[in-house]
Amino acid sequence: PVDALLSAFTIKPNGELLLQTTPIPGRGSIDTRLGNSDFLPKLSRLHAFWHQRSLTRRDYHIKTIDLRFDSQIVTEEVRLSQ
Repeated sequence: PVDALLSAFTIKPNGELLLQTTPIPGRGSIDTRLGNSDFLPKLSRLHAFWHQRSLTRRDYHIKTIDLRFDSQIVTEEVRLSQ
């Protein structure tokens, strides 16, 4: 299920994993930072977050998702015009 969520990934020279989600129609991809360790649990959290938050809140556009911090998901969001 996580594979369908991801469109691209990059590993930086310092080992940090950066992802781009599959584009959402009208909104594009979301840049996602996973850090440089514990990728599988972070991908599981990203998948759960995607279904619980990203797909249900159509009034916000998530610009970035950051999973580098222990058990936390930090996002940068923009409220869409009504």
